[in-house]
Amino acid sequence: MSHAVVDKASPDVVARLKASGSENWQALLFLAVGLIFSMQTILGMLPLNIAVVYRTDGIAGTFGAMFAPVLVVGWVVWRIDYTSPQRWLLLGVLAVANFGLQVTGMMADPRGVGLISKIILSPLATSYFNDALQIQDISTWLSHFHQASLTLHAVSHPPGAIVFCWLMIKLFGPVLGSWVCGCALGLAGAAGVLVVYQFAGLWTGDPKSRLLASAIYALTPALVVFFPEFDQGYAVLSMYLMLLWSRTLASVDSGKWQKHAILLGTVIFAASFFAYQILSIGVFLVFCALHWLHQHSFRLAVFPRLLGAAGVAFAVCACIYASLWLATGYNVIASFLHGVAETNRYLVTTTSTPYRVYNFYVFAMGLGGMAVPIFLVHANREFNRFRDNRDCIPFTLIALGSLILIDLTGFFAGETDRDWLFLAPLIAVPVAMELARLTWRWRLVLFAMQGWILVCLKAKISFIEP
Repeated sequence: MSHAVVDKASPDVVARLKASGSENWQALLFLAVGLIFSMQTILGMLPLNIAVVYRTDGIAGTFGAMFAPVLVVGWVVWRIDYTSPQRWLLLGVLAVANFGLQVTGMMADPRGVGLISKIILSPLATSYFNDALQIQDISTWLSHFHQASLTLHAVSHPPGAIVFCWLMIKLFGPVLGSWVCGCALGLAGAAGVLVVYQFAGLWTGDPKSRLLASAIYALTPALVVFFPEFDQGYAVLSMYLMLLWSRTLASVDSGKWQKHAILLGTVIFAASFFAYQILSIGVFLVFCALHWLHQHSFRLAVFPRLLGAAGVAFAVCACIYASLWLATGYNVIASFLHGVAETNRYLVTTTSTPYRVYNFYVFAMGLGGMAVPIFLVHANREFNRFRDNRDCIPFTLIALGSLILIDLTGFFAGETDRDWLFLAPLIAVPVAMELARLTWRWRLVLFAMQGWILVCLKAKISFIEP
């Protein structure tokens, strides 16, 4: 009798052993990629063609400075299996840890935290603050924004960043305002850790996977090494664009989509007022709309509902811009065309095939290198699941298609570790979904490697020079 029980159970046991063995090999592969990437960083062998400065400093000082917040993230990852009553507390801990990584990373630099103010004030780092210092009257300046003499990044961007800097100057003065501005940008980046938890809800309702997504995002190197930059906060806007559009689509059939569409319109305004590149997330929104139409068999009767929901969102955005025009004379169309014209000046050198491949490499560096193979493994898993069940929404495949299409356009190319930071959540969530399949030991090891990669990048490469 006992032999019969063993024989009957053995296929399940064998299947579990095979699955465990496969997961172990995958985890070892991910770990090897992370180790290779970290060694390339330490030895200065990353094939980079972007504006960075390699440092000759040792890693020990940076490791010591950043160890505590990295350890805090690791503790949260360890606690994830026991998070039901504590998940919002742990999310707060992750957000604080991320801001701690930004600050301690700056402290590890020989020039100290004074770099925060120097970078904000520098005409070579971003130039937004310097342009804001030239504003005499904000309404007059906005009315002539498309003709204004701007510098560096501001030339091809909308006025949002400069207006924010102007507000900081008016409230706190130029010196203290630069500090407050820099810290606000870092906090905006840390707030993304909280938003990722909501955003991951598109993929799964499992709290563990969603917390892992926030933990992964908290250790995203680009989010730390580009402190203080406006790009840190752009991911928050891109996530809400995708999240609100998905919620709008999900509620169209019930007729309760109006609230989501109105909120979406306000986020479209905020995104287009700060950075045009965030609008490229529209590719993701279009893919989601196409899948929604596919679920409804592309019936003509559903098109008016879809267009009506999208129309309300754009109408809200248009109303806000119309109000801004009436109040200040700001010409959004002329400003947008001017920004596109300035961006087009760089397309000649960024649309070649080698450059498109290079864009993905630099983007992968900003994510820590190791995230890419994990993402691709999960994309393959989702493809197989979608092939068997076309009703599920393949958000990972939509994310992959969006990244490829954005790259093919040639816009926002070159410094994709920073310029594509708003796309980082599209990688962080699938990576978390895959890591959730591993044992807690492997998760801790891989998170430790991600923290080590972050330390190596911060110690050996200066991504922003004032």
